[in-house]
Amino acid sequence: MRLEGAGKLSDFMGNRLTELRDKTTASEERVMALERELQVINPDQKTSLASAQLQQLTTQYTTVPDGTGKG
Repeated sequence: MRLEGAGKLSDFMGNRLTELRDKTTASEERVMALERELQVINPDQKTSLASAQLQQLTTQYTTVPDGTGKG
């Protein structure tokens, strides 16, 4: 009886774990889609798009000549 009960419990817990793993994966995919849609974060690089744009503008600003011939 104990072995049978342990087997049933093991099966139940295995099924529950699979179910939770599937739900977690689906939730992560939805979060990534929302982040892309709202342009909050770049999931591939884990940096905010605003930070990336600021860095790009800073780089462009430092490379543009200021018209005085000094840089």
